[in-house]
Amino acid sequence: MKRCWLYVLIISFCFNLDISGQVSRQVVAEALNEWVSNYAAVHPVRVSRCIVKEGVLRVTTNEHLGCVALRRDDVDTLKCLLRKVCGVSSHMPVHIMVGGKNLEDIILPDSVYRRCNVYTSERCEHPWVKRKLPYSLSGALEGRHIAFWASHGYHYDVDKDRWEWQRARLLQTVEDLFTSSFSIPYLVPMLENSGAVVMQPRERDLQTEMLILDNDIPTGGTFKYGHEWKRKDGGYATQERAYLTGENPFTKGSHIVAEAVHNEDDASYVYWMPRVKVSGEYGIYVSYQSYANSIVDAQYEVIHSGDTSHFTINQRMGGGSWVYLGSYYFRKGEACGVRLSNYSAHGAGIVSADAVRFGGGMGNIARGQLGSYVRDSINDCIADSTAHVSGVARWMEGARYYLQWNGVPDSVYVYRAPEGSKYKPNDYTDDLTCRGKWVNYLLKTGVPVDLALALHSDAGVTALDSIIGTLLIYSSKNDAKETIYANGVSREVARELADYIQSEIVNDVRHIFAPEWTRRSLYDKSYSESRVPNVPAVIVELLSHQNYSDMHYGHDPRFKFLVSRSIYKGVLKYLHAQDSTTYCVHPLPVCDFSIQACGEDELLLRWKARIDSLEPTAIARRYWVQCKVNEDGWDNGVMVDTCELHVRVKQGEHYAFRVMAVNDGGCSFPSEVLRACLQKHAKGCALVVNGFTRTSGPRGFQLDSTYAGFWGDGCGMAYGANVGYVGEQYEFRKDVSWQDDDAPGFGASYGDYEKIITCGNNMDYVGIHGKSIARAGYSYVSCSASVLDSVYDCNYTLVDLILGGQRRHSLGLRKAVVMDSCFSDRMLDYLERSVRQGCNILVSGENVGSDVWEHGSETQRRRLEQLLHYRHHTDHASRKGRVESISNQIHCFGKPKKGFCFHTEPNIHMYAAMHPDGIVPQGDGACSVMRYSENKISAAVAYQGEKYCCCIFGFPIECLTSQAEIDMLLGEVVRFFEQSK
Repeated sequence: MKRCWLYVLIISFCFNLDISGQVSRQVVAEALNEWVSNYAAVHPVRVSRCIVKEGVLRVTTNEHLGCVALRRDDVDTLKCLLRKVCGVSSHMPVHIMVGGKNLEDIILPDSVYRRCNVYTSERCEHPWVKRKLPYSLSGALEGRHIAFWASHGYHYDVDKDRWEWQRARLLQTVEDLFTSSFSIPYLVPMLENSGAVVMQPRERDLQTEMLILDNDIPTGGTFKYGHEWKRKDGGYATQERAYLTGENPFTKGSHIVAEAVHNEDDASYVYWMPRVKVSGEYGIYVSYQSYANSIVDAQYEVIHSGDTSHFTINQRMGGGSWVYLGSYYFRKGEACGVRLSNYSAHGAGIVSADAVRFGGGMGNIARGQLGSYVRDSINDCIADSTAHVSGVARWMEGARYYLQWNGVPDSVYVYRAPEGSKYKPNDYTDDLTCRGKWVNYLLKTGVPVDLALALHSDAGVTALDSIIGTLLIYSSKNDAKETIYANGVSREVARELADYIQSEIVNDVRHIFAPEWTRRSLYDKSYSESRVPNVPAVIVELLSHQNYSDMHYGHDPRFKFLVSRSIYKGVLKYLHAQDSTTYCVHPLPVCDFSIQACGEDELLLRWKARIDSLEPTAIARRYWVQCKVNEDGWDNGVMVDTCELHVRVKQGEHYAFRVMAVNDGGCSFPSEVLRACLQKHAKGCALVVNGFTRTSGPRGFQLDSTYAGFWGDGCGMAYGANVGYVGEQYEFRKDVSWQDDDAPGFGASYGDYEKIITCGNNMDYVGIHGKSIARAGYSYVSCSASVLDSVYDCNYTLVDLILGGQRRHSLGLRKAVVMDSCFSDRMLDYLERSVRQGCNILVSGENVGSDVWEHGSETQRRRLEQLLHYRHHTDHASRKGRVESISNQIHCFGKPKKGFCFHTEPNIHMYAAMHPDGIVPQGDGACSVMRYSENKISAAVAYQGEKYCCCIFGFPIECLTSQAEIDMLLGEVVRFFEQSK
């Protein structure tokens, strides 16, 4: 009997063995950290317990092991590792606790395993806003509602009594603007091109002009409606002064309503027709009031310069706020506006109408001490007090102010601390906490939000030149410490969303640009933006705007496009995994675009689909071709099934075209813009070639761990508008530490450009040259430089090669991807073939010499000397941007001393040519015809030969400060070619 009890004690001891005596917890931790390093860069994993109890190996670690994206196979591998390290049986069960959680409860799903239920699987049958499109979406985000915001914004500092950024100006940007340089031009359009309704607590329209037409006081235009519409209290009210905290613009006025009709012939209409004083793109916002019996398909039409776009709005949700429809071109003095009918395809109900807003405008929320308002020419301000508005465009401001402007109650945008606390009210906390509360407010107003997403870039600094990388944050508990959402689904489902997004970003960046890109943690942390929303919510800490190596990539538009597409793909794949449907990623933009003339009144458009090496579903199925005539906006376009389109045109009219690729996932970004004009009695036909495709970040350098930064060419070359540039960097020493946001140490930058939007490459310069060529009596067509080869048509009188700001550059620290050189061998083949047929050549760009002579081959240099008869002299030929014609032996450009000016500083009108080239003639028949005024360096070279002539300019012609100057300069070039012939 005693021996039996002895056996029991021995067995009990063996099954409850603390193995720390055999293998220390430190050894287990070292093994875990080495294993984890293959997955992600996380904080050290520490082991607090490692025992065998009741026949189970039980390991307890801190939360950092749970920061790794682990799936079933990974956990099985991890358990095998722990058995081996601990020296236990290979069949012994292993139980792992991670930061108080069972590891089994945070395993991410894979193709065969799902741990918990999905948050939502049903798409909204009647989404908040839906645009009528010429194609259908089946693998996209149609019917999905996404709440999104880009980090911080301009805010009022109560203690300092001033408006300022919430982050420091570093490395030529500030986080408050930097994240918007991803969201505004890239991420939000990508989500919307896939059919999603994207809601933002910050203004999205860059237009600083604003017109509001309201039924109460329709200043700035005309507001009219039929007798069926009746006035009711409650709604937007226009006021001349700014708004104080607590004032709601949507409770001061009235609105009108009408009963819905089921027959379109019986419909009654409301019209908002603004008097536009400044031509441009305007964001369109409508407002209304929601009722229990509001219709789900209110029919809106936006009548803009070019066409009419159609929308349906579900008025049961989102009443008493600004509802964004889209951005459209409105021309000064042109009849345009918005129209609403009371027709509904779904039967009876109420249709409501209130104000319509055109343009984002300037900030109009006043902060500071209270007082009486006075007006000045720039800002609203308050007499005898400090209260005043920000003085910046509304899109730059934080969410706190836009939410007030958007009719949200102050309980959302003003933080109220727990009773008895010593909290001092401030706008920083208001702005931080309002974003998550706004998501819940949307839910209460009937908006079926599927997920919430915040984009930040505040990820720290490394003294070494390494990448900080991408961190994702979610919260598994809300303020009440609950671990489930209202529908009973585990909040760990937000971890799945975080993993989808992080995996897409890291895999794509590593594959294309940076194999060294760091995957960081999937953090379960209690941040307001992820904790408060009652829907799956994540914070994307994309990279570190304080760290040079991260910003080497972060400033580059191609990188911004790539990671924005990665986030879009992560959201798409997550939502389709929720309802187990097949997703489809919309295609990349088309390439090799060209326009050729087919007779006197017909054009042939051709292009090619672009292959996405990262996504097999992103295959183009159809193409959406849009057109605009003269100064009109884009029309609604036509759909075609092939990569070409014949278009009939009117002689003498200027036509512009762009192409978008389409599939079940949605629509790609547009192609470059090409243009054409066929003249009735043309002297000949010119081919205008767009060779300016470069987008890039600013030039940078790093010297060990001592100096680094960006210098020399300002903001680089943005895609379209540059919304993130604040000014030049002035502190390059890495050992200078941060003191405060006004003295931030390394990376400190000026702020002289932060309140304006500077121009980058808008991919639309053919028309500027084409207008001048047409005025000189010629027809013109255009093409991308990529299509020029040994077989492309060269039967033209003139080839005008636009090289703009094109120059060779690279993206990548360990894997350098070289792109955007001025001349390719195929292009030179084409030009040589053209001149043999008597075609004249015009080339302009700020790097026409330096790009080849500094980075090209000797063969290319010799070919250019023999073909275009110029050589490179200097790449810093002018800072003032003034050139003048000079006397020359071939009598090009007529009168000497005729002066021209071009942009050399970042500005709102045109990209800047900051480093124009000095070029000199090469060979007989060539001579300088223009010089830079400040130093007399040769700015342009002309050649007169027996078979052909050419003119080469060391600055971009489109950068001249007026169309009149461009007409004059190109007119002189054309006359020189005609006289020589």
